[in-house]
Amino acid sequence: MLPDGPTPWSHVDLANRRLVALELAGNGDILVGGVEYEPVPDEPPKLWLARLAPTGSVVWSSTYASDLDDHDVSSIQLASTPGGDIVAVRPAHLRAVDAAGETLWLRAAPEGDAWSVDYRDVAVDAQGRIFIGGDRGHGDAASRAVYLEALAPDGALLWQTSLKSPAYGATSAPSLMVDPAGSVLVAMQLSDSPDETGGGAVAAYDAAGALQWWRSSPGTTRAIPGAFVPAPNGGFFVDWDFMGDDSGSSSVARYDAEGARLYELDQVEGWVLDFRAGPDGRFYSLETSEWEDDEGRYVVPHLP
Repeated sequence: MLPDGPTPWSHVDLANRRLVALELAGNGDILVGGVEYEPVPDEPPKLWLARLAPTGSVVWSSTYASDLDDHDVSSIQLASTPGGDIVAVRPAHLRAVDAAGETLWLRAAPEGDAWSVDYRDVAVDAQGRIFIGGDRGHGDAASRAVYLEALAPDGALLWQTSLKSPAYGATSAPSLMVDPAGSVLVAMQLSDSPDETGGGAVAAYDAAGALQWWRSSPGTTRAIPGAFVPAPNGGFFVDWDFMGDDSGSSSVARYDAEGARLYELDQVEGWVLDFRAGPDGRFYSLETSEWEDDEGRYVVPHLP
């Protein structure tokens, strides 16, 4: 879309394809991720990736089959590397493709005899190192811990670690960001079963995998992290969804560079679907009404 609002073009793809993720490449191209459903019943959907030029023309569009069991077809995260490669993460695996869409390498999420990892998010630093966050569990929700691993640009494992709150039964649903200093920031959910009380937490690792700090915000509901955005002059924003038994809400919180929570941004009464930095120094949230019969969407500007 243009800054003043009109839409110069739109892209409509095949009816059996579902768009799940968008990302901008370093050259301004638009990276699209989703799934393509097969006409054969019970056949697992394929990963679908496409690259669009800023004018809307399709540079390439490809599908990728996998023998790995990706049970959550709605979970796809994309990232682009400084060298122009594209990383697509699904719960069971990570696929790296080059700028033309050709597969470079494939990595399965780790698993053992009594545990497994579901990948959840991905971030890339200025050196092309790939950081993946996931949930590591033993089959029950209470055992979940946040799993974090770092890969070289060619997919070689650099390090891996797990993070779990000592005060709560489960630590899960990580969202990742690499800050301008090169630290890997992790936002995560804290919860206790069966009453599901908990809150949220943020942590920072250096590029070698050493924990720098951990900050938790206890609460009476589960806090699920969403968008993760750097703030001007240091610090960052996190979009949180708060889930209780009978209610839910969203907020965007600002933190300083050491993870201290500073304040929350004003918002429409409803859900924050996405949160991004704008070219004008403002930040923009895509929000929806909390009322089920009101399907309106709102783009709300915020000062930092």
